[in-house]
Amino acid sequence: MMYETTRALLHYVAVGLAIWSLAVTAVAEECESDGFIRLVGFDSARAGVVEVCEDGVWARVRVTEESPWTTKSSIVACRQLGFPNAVGITTTDRLHILPDPQHVHYNWAQCYGFESSLRDCVYGTGNEVSSGISQDALVLCKEAVSDGTVRLVGPGDANGGIVEVYSRRYGWSTVCTDDWDDTDAGVVCRQLGYATGTASNSRFSSASLSTRRYNNFDCTGSESTLLDCTSIPFPIRCFTGDIAEVQCHTQGGHCLNMFH
Repeated sequence: MMYETTRALLHYVAVGLAIWSLAVTAVAEECESDGFIRLVGFDSARAGVVEVCEDGVWARVRVTEESPWTTKSSIVACRQLGFPNAVGITTTDRLHILPDPQHVHYNWAQCYGFESSLRDCVYGTGNEVSSGISQDALVLCKEAVSDGTVRLVGPGDANGGIVEVYSRRYGWSTVCTDDWDDTDAGVVCRQLGYATGTASNSRFSSASLSTRRYNNFDCTGSESTLLDCTSIPFPIRCFTGDIAEVQCHTQGGHCLNMFH
């Protein structure tokens, strides 16, 4: 149900962007503060194509297969735009619906998902020549997050990362690896729109990780969300190497990354 709604929203945004593009001629537009970002092309504060203020002008963020825009980058973009609990969703559609910009920023954001702004992520420069077909980074930011929402943060590719789960009572929480297995990982990945998932332990250590923990998830594989599984909530302490991580697999499923 969540992804049927998301796909409908993406279609709605695409139509809005297409109509907007008919009336716009790409011109260089000045901006005041480098590092600021905005979403353009749609009449909504939480949806659109990402642009960044760079050297006094707005530059379109363009991504390629070699330098993809990931869900982790979307999370940071939404947080910077004022959606602190947002889960950024990057379209899988190959949209070419806005006029070519005067200024382009390639290889933008290799984010972990913890950062306060895109500028805190590792990124290339707008002058770099990117190989392959490029496209705009389109983001949808959620204004509210429901119980059981999951996201992937930390190092790793677009389809993997450290598991965080949201509850109204505890906020965003990480997961310890006691009893963490592929069945649990499969629930997380299917919840994110993938087909299957593989469980692993993360050795990543960062002060940005939530100190709140869940432990001993015991999923049957039929659950709609991770919080539908039995578990032990706080107070739990995970040691380095005992934080749950997943690698999601896309065959037969949807992929949240812009490129499959």
